[in-house]
Amino acid sequence: MGGGEFFTFIVPNYLAEEIERHLPKLTKLTGLQADEVRELQKLVTRNINFLDESLVSESNWQEANNLASGLDEKDTPHLAFALEFDAIFWTGDKALVKGLKAKGFLNIADSFSLLQLWKEQP
Repeated sequence: MGGGEFFTFIVPNYLAEEIERHLPKLTKLTGLQADEVRELQKLVTRNINFLDESLVSESNWQEANNLASGLDEKDTPHLAFALEFDAIFWTGDKALVKGLKAKGFLNIADSFSLLQLWKEQP
């Protein structure tokens, strides 16, 4: 079940750096060697577009900051991307979904919603 043909996934470049930073933890948790974890990383991320954060306008950064404020500031870059590219913000964090909706941000979906969209595709 790929999804890469139906969905376009975009994330900030720093996410690749985060994966690399957590490589020791990933090897320990999985019992795999570092090169095996990197191969798995390639497989998992092959349908993800890593984009430079500088592509996001200052106004969308500010709006993302306002939306994330008091909820989960770590999601600010992802919210900025959703705003900049008029993309659906995908999260499994129910409290975040509730908080964002309360702030009027409705371009949001959880994994179940995306799965339903994918199943409905022709």
